[in-house]
Amino acid sequence: MSLGGQRSTPAIPPTQTQNLSGKETEILTLVANGLSNKEIARVLSITLGTTKWHLRNIYDKLGVSSRTEAVFEGKA
Repeated sequence: MSLGGQRSTPAIPPTQTQNLSGKETEILTLVANGLSNKEIARVLSITLGTTKWHLRNIYDKLGVSSRTEAVFEGKA
């Protein structure tokens, strides 16, 4: 996935994010690429509030409380 000229990392393997929806997996991949919530909202054409809502769901499903932990657990 190209993000406006930015180099992207490979998507997080689905076997490690089985409980996440497709949109949540996409957002977690963008978080892993270093995008801010505002940038994620812009890339996905969703609101900032929707981005934050998905991130809260990701944190709950992975049992984490930060972006760094979410990326680490998503890849574990």
